[in-house]
Amino acid sequence: MIKFQINPYIIYWYFSFLTNRVQLVKVNDTLSSPITTNVGVPQGCISSPRLFTLYTSDCTTNVPNQFLFKYSDDSTLVTLFTKTDDGSLYQNDVDWLIEWCDNNYLIINTGKTEEVIFGKPPLQLPKVKIHNSDIAQVPSYKYLGVMIDQNLTWTDHIDFTCKKIQQRIYFLRRLRSLGASAQIIFMFFTSVIQSVMLYCSTAWYGSLSVKDKAKLQHQIKICSKIIGQPIAHLYQEAHNKSMLRLATCILNDPTHTLHQEYQLLPSNRRFKVPFFNRNRLKHSFIHQSTLLLNLQHAATV
Repeated sequence: MIKFQINPYIIYWYFSFLTNRVQLVKVNDTLSSPITTNVGVPQGCISSPRLFTLYTSDCTTNVPNQFLFKYSDDSTLVTLFTKTDDGSLYQNDVDWLIEWCDNNYLIINTGKTEEVIFGKPPLQLPKVKIHNSDIAQVPSYKYLGVMIDQNLTWTDHIDFTCKKIQQRIYFLRRLRSLGASAQIIFMFFTSVIQSVMLYCSTAWYGSLSVKDKAKLQHQIKICSKIIGQPIAHLYQEAHNKSMLRLATCILNDPTHTLHQEYQLLPSNRRFKVPFFNRNRLKHSFIHQSTLLLNLQHAATV
């Protein structure tokens, strides 16, 4: 906190809050003996994620072609390997993180740690070990509610999303059978079902295959029949708004990794549309959001 020049009174307050805390466990009507702890932060406290983020702020990587993404206590280490890299040094790219956690009294949960190798590896890579425990190599894993597979097809995520939507459609039907007003039914759809459909759609929607898009459209048609009005265009509009909102945030943040991907033309009015020779890249967030930004500018002129 001192390094971040936080108000000293706030630092003293947190120091008092975190030291000499007394805790006990209650099971039915039985209480355990109280103990005093000066380690960790209270679970469920609104400040705990922020304090943990400050605590791990100096956990950064200087390894070339390696990125560390952190969201509170969820961390992902991404390393790019080429044909010229030495596969025997693969473990070294993880050892520094293990050492940092050991030195800072943090334990990596090996039971929840998984490894995904994206695409076809250019060389044979050994299994990663954390304190002599092998980390499982899996074809896909869930990170912050999004299923990411090794080929980035997003099929696993669409199946995962459709399953969640089907569970919520039951309640949508129940609302209609109970005679709820059209306004209440539509409000339930936008807040409970459409929010699931749109979650992180800026990352995966443009890369969906025709088959996976059909799965999503099928769920939208079911909801449309229950609600009694077409909603496919509403979903597309909401997705476009999400892309524009994220693109605007990136443009306003010069430190963002993707900020340099948006380049203004000499007129300083429109953005240069990047050229891609693959459909996957043409449907990516950068390409599609650039087109939307230019359309938005044309509509306001």
